[in-house]
Amino acid sequence: MLKVKGSAIRLLCALLVIVLAVSVIPVPSARAAAIDFSDVTSENFDFAIEKLSRNGILNGYADGTFKPGNLITRAEFSAVIIRALDRVDDALQGETPFSDVPAEHWASGYIRLASELGIVNGVGDGKFEPESNVTYAQVIKMVVGAMGYTQAEADALGGWPEGWLSLGQRANIGLSLRTYERAVTADSIHNAVTRDTTAALVFDGFFQLYMDEQDTTNTGFYFGNYEMYDYEECYTQWVLLPTGVTAYYTVDGTEPTVESHKVLRDEEYGLGRIDLLYSCDLKVFAVNADGKVCNRPETIHFSLPKGDLIIDMIGEFFYDNITDEMTDYEKVLVIHDFIVLSATYSQNTDVNGDYPDINYTIYGLLVDGEGVCQAYARAMELMLAFADVDAYFVVGEANGGADWGSHAWLIVKVDGEYYHVDPTFDDPTPDYGTVDYHYFLVSDSTMLRDHRWGLDIYPACDSDYPVGAAIKYGQS
Repeated sequence: MLKVKGSAIRLLCALLVIVLAVSVIPVPSARAAAIDFSDVTSENFDFAIEKLSRNGILNGYADGTFKPGNLITRAEFSAVIIRALDRVDDALQGETPFSDVPAEHWASGYIRLASELGIVNGVGDGKFEPESNVTYAQVIKMVVGAMGYTQAEADALGGWPEGWLSLGQRANIGLSLRTYERAVTADSIHNAVTRDTTAALVFDGFFQLYMDEQDTTNTGFYFGNYEMYDYEECYTQWVLLPTGVTAYYTVDGTEPTVESHKVLRDEEYGLGRIDLLYSCDLKVFAVNADGKVCNRPETIHFSLPKGDLIIDMIGEFFYDNITDEMTDYEKVLVIHDFIVLSATYSQNTDVNGDYPDINYTIYGLLVDGEGVCQAYARAMELMLAFADVDAYFVVGEANGGADWGSHAWLIVKVDGEYYHVDPTFDDPTPDYGTVDYHYFLVSDSTMLRDHRWGLDIYPACDSDYPVGAAIKYGQS
């Protein structure tokens, strides 16, 4: 018998395939407070500079500037690479294999470790030339090496520098430069690199999966494809996925699997999304087409106290009402009745006829006991997901007797067939604490009497559920 408490429901959350491909909707900001440098603009790859600065990889100066046009030395870039790999604790000052990098050199630990990892080489004669300016080709070689590409792979493509540059192109190193029409050319590969270009190249290697810290001021986010309004209930984390990059996520340290933890990508917009339903630590990592990790996985904590309460409530409900012996029909019925009996359709509108934002949320429906159609449908959809019952959130219109208006309900799969379920229309108004079943497991033809939707978008519902279900509840 399946008995699930709130803590176990959290595990089910982590295993649910609730990572959705982004639809054509505005991308909400999820950025933490920006690090502003007085001399940085979009032309200086501000997105890369901000990301690297925020992570302590390539910092600005005490006067509030970044000096994007300054050059960077081989010693400085060795430190940048080790910081990007998050291996600073292993970069202790000491002896190096290079005669011109003594143990007391400020970067000796970074250079030694980078050499041990096969990321940097000397320039010949046992020297490193730490104070020489690093070039485009050297930066690309070091970034690609840090991603896990090997000398053998580079040799197979022509060795130095051609082989490494080819690997860099395969790994999308230089994507940011090409976007801003500042691509590396054959004539410039041995030129010294500026600090802003360095930031862009490192960003390409370690942050191809672009995910910012949670912004607690953000209120424009989504659950499924529908906008939500209550920040503490759920959160949509957006990620940028370049072509050829595959991303996976972990929640609270759970091990990802290929299917259940894959971030789906919209090919046209290059964006993916992860919908979070409760407080958790989220880590997302990415691999490119060659199987090389191409981001620095970061753990971001999300605090969603209302989401936690929702999950705990659902867990208690499942513990008391859902067993693994139940059929899909029985699960849909029990959850449908719970939703209808737990809530009242909101009558709380302002002078403009608008409902409070909370009435659109699962929290408002399950905790406050009041909501509108979106909340009814979303709450039932979430609970059916935990019950392992397929459901589609339907957006269309309905006529409740006065006029047509926007409306939401579900299409569910029972015994291999699809049926409409409208918990809102099955909740009588005024609310007498009873349940109707006129819109429970019905066909397209039944629903079309007072509902309309994109018939070509959703699965066809060819028939009403067998009449025995209606007879059981005294319906005719």
